[in-house]
Amino acid sequence: MVIKLSRTTILIITISVIAVYLVLNRMNAIRERVTTTGEITEIKKLRSSGLSKDISYVAIISYSVGSEKYKIETDGNKEMKTGEKFEIIYRPDAPEDGTTFDFKGFWMGPVMYCIIPLLFLSAFILAFIDKKDIVSFNFKNGLKISKSKKEAAGKIKKFEANSRIKYLD
Repeated sequence: MVIKLSRTTILIITISVIAVYLVLNRMNAIRERVTTTGEITEIKKLRSSGLSKDISYVAIISYSVGSEKYKIETDGNKEMKTGEKFEIIYRPDAPEDGTTFDFKGFWMGPVMYCIIPLLFLSAFILAFIDKKDIVSFNFKNGLKISKSKKEAAGKIKKFEANSRIKYLD
């Protein structure tokens, strides 16, 4: 059996596999965790010590699990107000490791960890496989990259013929 793929198809498969992994990973994390409501109790204003003297904000969010109270720090902004409510998600066995259940708190890290390999794989595919190339994979003989569809069809027939001869001996 021979599988023939174009560069575009390989890129689509790569993106799909990474996206499916990300969604399944996050859905599993949601399934294993519990949510509660937290409230901003304090907003800290921080200045960078570098040349730019940028100002950033850190929101301290308090939440309760049973009779225990916990605090987490999250990136904030100047529009946040003390008393503002957030949904917090945490593992039942580690409620102190909660995070805000929003894009920045729950999805951003995993998305970044998926984008980086995606960039490297895409760069590799785009650098080493030309637009008109066809990648052929024969389960008996391995991988071949052909320069055009016509060339690929001829090489695949030859490839299959050679593999039959090898295995008849």
